[in-house]
Amino acid sequence: MNGFTCTIGYGIQSETQIHNGIGYLNTTEQLMLLETSGLRHSALYGLATSLVIHACKAAIGDGESNHDRLGILVNGGPWNLEASTNFLRRSEEAGPNYVNPLLFPATVVSAIPTASSLLFKAQAFAYSVGHDELAFFDVLRRGRQALSYDLADRVLAVAVCADSPALKTVCENVAEAKSLLNVSMAFMISRSPSGILELIDATIDCEMPWKDIDEHYEATLVDGKISFPRFSYLNGGMALSATSAVICNAAINFELAKCQQKQKTFAVSVRNSTSCGSALFRINHPYLKKACVGT
Repeated sequence: MNGFTCTIGYGIQSETQIHNGIGYLNTTEQLMLLETSGLRHSALYGLATSLVIHACKAAIGDGESNHDRLGILVNGGPWNLEASTNFLRRSEEAGPNYVNPLLFPATVVSAIPTASSLLFKAQAFAYSVGHDELAFFDVLRRGRQALSYDLADRVLAVAVCADSPALKTVCENVAEAKSLLNVSMAFMISRSPSGILELIDATIDCEMPWKDIDEHYEATLVDGKISFPRFSYLNGGMALSATSAVICNAAINFELAKCQQKQKTFAVSVRNSTSCGSALFRINHPYLKKACVGT
């Protein structure tokens, strides 16, 4: 099965590479991300949109400037909850005729990918995918399909989880809720010549479909609690619909850190009570060898 080159950009930087793209943000850090996103009225759209934009910027880098064939996919979630709550509150207090019309676009479920696509002039497509902890596997699957069907030349598969006053209130009212993580990472999937990492396939099914693989990183989700054989921020926090992206990112970084001098395929999966989301990746040793020189 053919793979597509995959690189990862992080909108949140941390002290260790394995935790890039994930962290807790104080008020000052959140304001800085909003102010530097480049999006007009970023405060109305909320932190999630700025986290997506910063991750996309990191994944795009300073290379390709023509984004006519670039698509953006973002895991769905309650990221528009704050904007929707503010819209409804203002409508109730002052009447619908006196609501700031700038509030409305941010209430739409697809607000984050569409606002991001306008900023980057990405013209292939932009929409949200999935809603639960397995959502990012569907994001990867849709991204791979878009490239296979020639709907785009590059796809930004973006994972986001963002704090907000409204979402914090909801989480506080959920029994045994953990702290909410902020997640900001973008997987750039493309037909570029093979690099260190390739996405081979992704799926959501009853079982993981691949057998003869070199390694399998498996996580299980039961009653909102996730078990994973490696350390991740999910041990102490929750990432909602970005959960699978956090697991994939951890597994990829564990594999890259091994710096083995051979081609290797490995699967990442997250299982809940009804389904199993999975992604199959490949590390290419010639490129990895070059990357590991001097480490």
